[in-house]
Amino acid sequence: MLQGSGGGNTDGQSTNELRASDATDQRLTITPNPFSEGAVIGYNLPKAGMVSLQVSDASGKSLFNLFEGQQMEGTQRYDWNTSFLAPGVYHVTLLVDGAPLVKKAVKVAR
Repeated sequence: MLQGSGGGNTDGQSTNELRASDATDQRLTITPNPFSEGAVIGYNLPKAGMVSLQVSDASGKSLFNLFEGQQMEGTQRYDWNTSFLAPGVYHVTLLVDGAPLVKKAVKVAR
């Protein structure tokens, strides 16, 4: 939750941008993050729709799809086995009816 009086924002973002970012963070979560062997990807769908969960490397190159299909409205979760991934930075993209949400995922050595 954003705290403070509003005047001390030093990173150049407006309060509205921070609130939009907070909403995005709550709609797509990766827990734990960083992770070593696995993580849970959680997301909330405001309505039923076509969903795609994609993973790309730090440069944006698409690596693989975790899930693709129709899902119902509500809270969803995907148990992501990451044991085969090398340590590094990845991006998880949630596409809901073509609209993307992207979250950084960090794999650390065990």
